[in-house]
Amino acid sequence: MPDVDPGGQGRPSGATEPSSTLPFPIAASTIAPVPVPLLPAPTPPRRLTTPTPASATPTLGTPTPASTTPASTRPASTTPASTTPAFTTPTSTTGSFVPLRSDPPPRLVATWWLRHLLLVTMSVCIAVVVMTEYAIGPGGVFTAPIVIAPHVVAALLLVAWTTGAMFDANRLVPATHYHRGSSCLLAGALWCLAFAAPFGFVAVLAMSRDGFADPDSDVQALLATVSAGTLALMLVWLPFGYLAGQASRIGAPRRAVVTWFFGSVLAAAGSAAIVVVGLRDMLAESGMTAAERSVQTAVVYGIPVFVFALSTWRATTVFDEVIDLRWRRWRTEWEMTLLELASQPAPGPELADR
Repeated sequence: MPDVDPGGQGRPSGATEPSSTLPFPIAASTIAPVPVPLLPAPTPPRRLTTPTPASATPTLGTPTPASTTPASTRPASTTPASTTPAFTTPTSTTGSFVPLRSDPPPRLVATWWLRHLLLVTMSVCIAVVVMTEYAIGPGGVFTAPIVIAPHVVAALLLVAWTTGAMFDANRLVPATHYHRGSSCLLAGALWCLAFAAPFGFVAVLAMSRDGFADPDSDVQALLATVSAGTLALMLVWLPFGYLAGQASRIGAPRRAVVTWFFGSVLAAAGSAAIVVVGLRDMLAESGMTAAERSVQTAVVYGIPVFVFALSTWRATTVFDEVIDLRWRRWRTEWEMTLLELASQPAPGPELADR
C-alpha cells in the first residue's frame, strides 16, 4: 500500500502537484524537457550611405526634409552642381553643335534698277505715241523709229528683269521633287511668244477683213478671228502664269502676278469699248483734228499701257521684296552660325603618335 501524505489529502507521496488546468495528475517522470530554440536578434534596417547628387530633383509633391547636421560638420560635396554644358545652341538640347546654315548666302543679280527703268520706259512710250500721233498724223506711230525704239527697250528690260528674278529665285529656293526650279531661258522664251502673239492676231484680222465684206465667207472670217484672238490671249498668259507659279514657290503672293495680267486685259477691253461706243463718233462729227486724234490715241493706247505699267511695277516689286527678305534671312542665319561656332569650346589636344 502506498504511502499517504497526511497533508496531501490522500495523494500518494510520489505524485506531483496537479496542474491547475488539467483535471488529472501527471507524474513527474513522464514530462521530458522540450528544448526552446533561440531566435536571432533582429537586424536593424540598413541606411543608404550613397550621397545624393546636388542636381537631383525631388519628386513632385514629396517634401524635402531639412538637414539636421550643422553646416560646419557637413562634408564638402564632390558632385558638380550641374552637368549641363556652358554653351548650348538654340537648335540642340543635347549640347551638340547644329549649324543653322552650312554655306554662306549666294550672290544675287540686282534687279531693282531694272524695274525702275522699266516704269520710266513705259511712261516714255505713252508720251511718245501720243506726241507722234499729234505731229505726224494717222498711221505714223506704226513706222516711226522714235516709237519703235522705246517699246523695244521696254520689252528687253522686262525680259532682263524676268531672267534675273528667275536666277535669284533658283539660287535661294532650289527645286524639289514636287516643285520645279526656275528657268531663265523658259521665262524669256515665253515672253517672246507673248510679244509676238498680238502681231499674229493683227495679221489674221487684216486678212479677214475681205471675208467680213463677203456674205458667203463672213462666218469663216469670224471664226478665224475669234480663234486667233483666243490663241493670242493664251500665249500672252503663258509668261504671267509661269511667273505666278514661281511666285507661289518662293512664298510671294500669287494674286499680284494674276492681277498684273487681268488688270491689263480689262483696261484694254474698257478703252476699246469707250472708243467703239461713242467717243469716235463724237470726235468725228466735224472732222477729227490732230488734238482729237491724240485724245483717241491716249484713250485706246495710253490707258491700257498705263495700267500695265502700274501693275508691272507692283508685281515686280513684290517679287523682288520676297527675294530680298529670303536673302536677308539666309545672311542672318549664317552670321548666327558663325557666332555659335566661335563660341564652341576648343577641342582637346590630340594624342601623340606612337
